[in-house]
Amino acid sequence: MDVELLKKAYEAIEMLKALNLPVSDEQLNGVAKLEKEYLRDEIIPHLKQELEPFVAKLRGKLLMKVTFDKSEGLNIQLIEQTNIKSISFNEDSDSVSTRDTSKYSIDGGEPLKKRRFVLAVVRKYVEGHPGITYEQLKERFPDSLSGSSLHGVFRPYEDIQQKLQNKPDLLKRFFLEPEDLITLSDGTRLTVYNQWGLHFANFLKVAQQLHEVECFSSNR
Repeated sequence: MDVELLKKAYEAIEMLKALNLPVSDEQLNGVAKLEKEYLRDEIIPHLKQELEPFVAKLRGKLLMKVTFDKSEGLNIQLIEQTNIKSISFNEDSDSVSTRDTSKYSIDGGEPLKKRRFVLAVVRKYVEGHPGITYEQLKERFPDSLSGSSLHGVFRPYEDIQQKLQNKPDLLKRFFLEPEDLITLSDGTRLTVYNQWGLHFANFLKVAQQLHEVECFSSNR
């Protein structure tokens, strides 16, 4: 969803309160709906991406409790038996020691990092299916693979460019360099999503149906 819609909804409610005007249940329900969409499309995908190193390392050993408040932000608790550990993360932080750096090859080719692997698989599929349309490609690589109907596996380049003004974070979520764009036969240019995290396993299953895939694990 467009976060600007949520901001405007908050501003409208605050304005009504400042003018001592009543706020209807319909208006409050509308704001609640926008908040849920924001959590689903923005907060949760980002959260999953950032927490991948922790989840991969501690899977099966703890319970994660996540709460969100528009004023306080995200609060994450990792619960192990009777112990509770709270963690926080910064969008710019990165833990090299715990991040999964496994690489994957297609049909004996060069081992690639996850994001580059996704790009290579989509590109190879387009090259092998001349004349394929955008909708046909989405049937092969549905949005659900990335866990987000907002981002999907790929999007038209022009669409992402138009959204950059309100959503500058898209700069780091898609391959936007000219050499990384994929052009369909009708001239449509595609940009591939590059933040996969825990959802990479979904894409990998599809890739294994199309190619011989070998994993070069970082844990070996």
